Amino acid sequence: MSEPSQLLAQCINIVHPNGSNSTICGPFPTRGAGGTCPTGNCFETPGDVISRVMEYVFPFAGIILLFMIILSGYQLIISRGESSKIQSATKRITYSLLGFGILIISYLMVKTISFILGFDSPV
Repeated sequence: MSEPSQLLAQCINIVHPNGSNSTICGPFPTRGAGGTCPTGNCFETPGDVISRVMEYVFPFAGIILLFMIILSGYQLIISRGESSKIQSATKRITYSLLGFGILIISYLMVKTISFILGFDSPV
């Protein structure tokens, strides 16, 4: 477990392309002496914060996808052959899968571009 002094609130300064600055503050753990991260999840850049958030986005999106597929399957079962209800359920399944695919593709594109440009950020 990390020491309490390593979990004190700190702020991350963000410089925007237009020259303005903004600050994100929170109880982010900091690197200790020797440059090591005591908790394994230190936030030093906005990329660190985004990477941490993305750990939760994909499971949440997967749960929503599963819920939408189950809901659409139930709608297909109770449609009783009505073409409007069948079309509605199949559109919901299609759009759910499409949205999840776009999420994955966009994340992979960001990872690829950051790798090509040589960013050290874990995004």
